[in-house]
Amino acid sequence: MKDGDFNSPQDVAIDAEGRFFVADTDNNRIQVFSSTGAFLFKFGERGEGNGQFLSPGVITIGNDGNIYVGELNNYRVQVFTSTGDFIRKFGSEGTSNGQFARIKDIALAGNGNIYVADRNRIQIFNSTGQYISQFGGLGSGNGQFSEAAGIAIDGANQVYVVDRGNSRIQVFNTSGTFIRKFSSYGTGDGQLIYPAGIVIGNSGAIYVCDNGNTRIQKFASTDVFQSKFSSWGANSITTDKNENLVFTKWDTNQVKMIDTSGALVLEFGFHEVVDWKI
Repeated sequence: MKDGDFNSPQDVAIDAEGRFFVADTDNNRIQVFSSTGAFLFKFGERGEGNGQFLSPGVITIGNDGNIYVGELNNYRVQVFTSTGDFIRKFGSEGTSNGQFARIKDIALAGNGNIYVADRNRIQIFNSTGQYISQFGGLGSGNGQFSEAAGIAIDGANQVYVVDRGNSRIQVFNTSGTFIRKFSSYGTGDGQLIYPAGIVIGNSGAIYVCDNGNTRIQKFASTDVFQSKFSSWGANSITTDKNENLVFTKWDTNQVKMIDTSGALVLEFGFHEVVDWKI
């Protein structure tokens, strides 16, 4: 597939220069684009070696510009420089400490610690990928998850986790101690049905991909519902410095940017609607 085209892209991150780093999942590569959507370069190929990928599905960028990529089928996190040079890796397949069953999202704390949403738990690693601790577990009680589908950390170092199967957001401190929760299953304002991605904007506003209701909902930093708009089918979400919302659409192989009213700002990639009829 040619440069700039996608095959089921699952996630996107934006660096300090406004460049888009796209996890081009089924092409087993990361593609990088300018702030206007022009192709710049790519890195990675199919494989199990350093710098190779098997279904890169999660991507985030640290304050130092390093790129963190979670692989769905190599069960590891790889770290790269901003130019795509391999730095290190950590993790393997399994359910023990430091292993991964299904990487769903990655967030970075201010102290450099790495938080990985791994099925029904959150695992915490230091900046070099050494395992520290974990929290969560399958269930519906406070601090338990029915699929931890997304994670974000705000400026006050509060950890927000999308509890997909329980249709709620849970909030923890950086050690994993439960603080509070908000939302519940439903179609009303502030309610969620099987949410996925989450991001916290520069303003402190919380944006949640409410997949079952096909919308993005905006909450204040106090967890109070503020507004909603069409999600365009987003599963994961990030923001740029102007708090425009950016996400991938795996079904049409595109990256889209919308403003906080839901209006389209930018789109790029190869548009081909998938027909699942046999």
